[in-house]
Amino acid sequence: MNPICFVSLGPGDPDLLTLKACRALRQADIIMLPATGRPDGAQTSRALTITKHILSSDQPDGAAPDIRLYALPMKADRTAARAVYERMKADARRWQAEGKRVAIGVEGDISIYASVHYLLDELAAEGIATEQTEGIPSFIAGAAAARLSLISGQERLLVVPGNLRAAEVEPLLESRHVLVVMKLSQCEAEVKAFMRAHPGREYHYFENISLPEACHLTDCEAILGRRFPYFSQLLIK
Repeated sequence: MNPICFVSLGPGDPDLLTLKACRALRQADIIMLPATGRPDGAQTSRALTITKHILSSDQPDGAAPDIRLYALPMKADRTAARAVYERMKADARRWQAEGKRVAIGVEGDISIYASVHYLLDELAAEGIATEQTEGIPSFIAGAAAARLSLISGQERLLVVPGNLRAAEVEPLLESRHVLVVMKLSQCEAEVKAFMRAHPGREYHYFENISLPEACHLTDCEAILGRRFPYFSQLLIK
């Protein structure tokens, strides 16, 4: 039986998928992708844009994969999202049992703050064959685009989610940590409070890393003047 493959789609640029991830998408019978619902009822999906680009190039002979979108509510209360994941699990199990090759696309890297990983864990616990492909994290892509040495010498890299508190930052920096703050929109007030108190620190702010609309800012005041969207992150040294 073919394993259900969780495919890391990278930060946004289709050229940043691994060959293994591309192969998994092209060989799939069914590809399950996350989407975001809009107030008008339409859906948007960065994962779909990436996947279509991969499938449009060098597509092998045979039928194109069947792509299914799953709208995930972007709310702090994850009850509704869990219900969507349960539906995804049931669908993936059914299609696998029918002999189909199932791929589940994951934005970024599935091993880094990917809530869908719990779905992989549950399937594996039930004895369902699974596989996950490696991806390029957004902070690695951002460092490359900005030509940065992310960490060097005796520095330590610490990746934190959106629960960061301003009081935590300075002690970490003083102990030679370089901070990557992901889910930045969830801790915007705390991050900006630290930046106002420490304008001389080195900051690298990124939006939409690897995409044509990407933004990279290093000026403290310019960063403070922006509202942090979902696809943003901050490097602090």
